Amino acid sequence: MAQTSSSVVVARINIWIIFTWIIFGLVNFSHGVAQLSNLESCALGFCPQRTYAKAIHFALIADVKVNESAIISTITNKTADDLEAISVVYKSLYGESLINELRDYLTGKFEELVAALISKDYEFYAKEIHHSLRGNSDDENVLIDILLTQENEKLSALKQAYAIQYLTSLEEEFEKHTIGNFKKLILKLLECKRDKYEEINYSHAENDARKLYHAVNAQHEEANYDEFIGVMSCLNWPQLRQTIMKYYTLFGESIETVIKNNYSGDFARGLLAIAEYAKSKDSFIAQRLYQSLQDDIDHHSLIRLIIISKNIGHNYIKEAILLRQHVSLIHLILERTNGSYEKLLLSLFEE
Repeated sequence: MAQTSSSVVVARINIWIIFTWIIFGLVNFSHGVAQLSNLESCALGFCPQRTYAKAIHFALIADVKVNESAIISTITNKTADDLEAISVVYKSLYGESLINELRDYLTGKFEELVAALISKDYEFYAKEIHHSLRGNSDDENVLIDILLTQENEKLSALKQAYAIQYLTSLEEEFEKHTIGNFKKLILKLLECKRDKYEEINYSHAENDARKLYHAVNAQHEEANYDEFIGVMSCLNWPQLRQTIMKYYTLFGESIETVIKNNYSGDFARGLLAIAEYAKSKDSFIAQRLYQSLQDDIDHHSLIRLIIISKNIGHNYIKEAILLRQHVSLIHLILERTNGSYEKLLLSLFEE
């Protein structure tokens, strides 16, 4: 009898151990799924984006007209990973590219903004650069906006995407379509050698500030372009900001004034953009976005800057415009845009 009782106890303990391990396994599996990307989750059958893909599909094929409000509510508050997963799921459900479907059903600036938001960033930037290099006007702002704001890894992805889409390298394109020291600056940025660490070395900042000073004050006919290109394209952003501050402390002149007095054209504009971005990424994007929303609104730049500002945060940009220009971005959008395009812009900046 005692042996039977002992066996029952052992069996119960074994059942409890097994039950505990099952619960432990389920908890860990659930946690693991939560850590997966959306695409990895979908591959395992846990697809949180299926509902959104269906919502977009039914919004596009609505009886009377496209339900643009449903599209706006579906794509806002989504990360780049979310939107990529929605595109993949849409293709698997309906056999059509989501981008192509959106372009078939939507129109105007609303179509352009939705397509840009759904696209992978580096593919969107590749198209922007391609159009800029082959456009009727040479818009260096497109090149500066994109190349300046991408970290090394994203810049490498952009270069790869460009080569795949257009069967030529970005370096070859810039060799053909840009000239002089601006070309040198762009090609240096494309080397992806900007220091990715954010430590500040104060003695190096002083040394680099002195290099920049001697580059424009040495006893030769013109300023040294290469010294500025090297410093401005390779230092990490906090280090470059410290170097710019140190220049003013040592020599009593802002780096912007130095650049304007010694350089010109696209090269000078490129250096000035780098200096401003180093001082404040938020303020740089905010100023560019504010300029795009002036009386003669530049929708193309506005859409590009919306995509760029995703990496910084739309609310930070909104606050920077208010701080710098003393005007509400929401007010500008309401004043300058309309329709579903306006609603989507407001939705992005009211998140």
